[in-house]
Amino acid sequence: MCTIARNHGMRGDRQAWAARVVHAACEGTGRRVDVPTLRVRRGADPRAGVADDDHVGFIFGTGLVARFFEAYDAAPRPGAATAASLAARVFAGSLAGSSFARHVLSPMRCRLAVDGQTHTAGAWSLVLAATVRDVGLHFLVPYRAGEDIDRFHVVASGLSAHALGVQLPRVMAGRPLQGEPRVDALARSLHVAFDEVEGAYILDGDRFQAHEVTVTDGPRVTLVVPAGP
Repeated sequence: MCTIARNHGMRGDRQAWAARVVHAACEGTGRRVDVPTLRVRRGADPRAGVADDDHVGFIFGTGLVARFFEAYDAAPRPGAATAASLAARVFAGSLAGSSFARHVLSPMRCRLAVDGQTHTAGAWSLVLAATVRDVGLHFLVPYRAGEDIDRFHVVASGLSAHALGVQLPRVMAGRPLQGEPRVDALARSLHVAFDEVEGAYILDGDRFQAHEVTVTDGPRVTLVVPAGP
């Protein structure tokens, strides 16, 4: 999907961009850009043989994000067309009340704490943290990402499938979600505790499971960006 690359201006033919980046790095003609990341740590679970570990990325999501990727990973031909088709199916289904849309968008039992402040809602449809604005398909849910290099944007909503689905135009326009319960903040930490035995979450398209997970700011990554158009 090249979501992260597109957020940093790398659009068009992927092979051509790769060649330009390698040339700029080798010749020293590229522009260096420091970008923020997320550090995502999942708690250890000795009963399941899972050790405490962490990963670094740009986009963390659970709730509808994890359920969307569950459907996406099961598709025979993953790619931009499949992702767009699934997104359209979810949006249309949220208006029509389809079982698929309810499955993807229904609130998930978990508890959130942002910068140490616990939020009282016990179920959330969407939980997202990102250092980039576009999380794919021009969905600008974390519309404030990149505003403060020392903090990432956290967006969470506990709305129903229909109430969340009708806000797609706001998401595409980079406007905040409406309705309560919700979280919309620049933060340095996000803690998610799942009420289920294990909850699924996504980091840059890869799926993980954990009883609880903590997101903090990660190391700076230096990108080499080719000069010129």
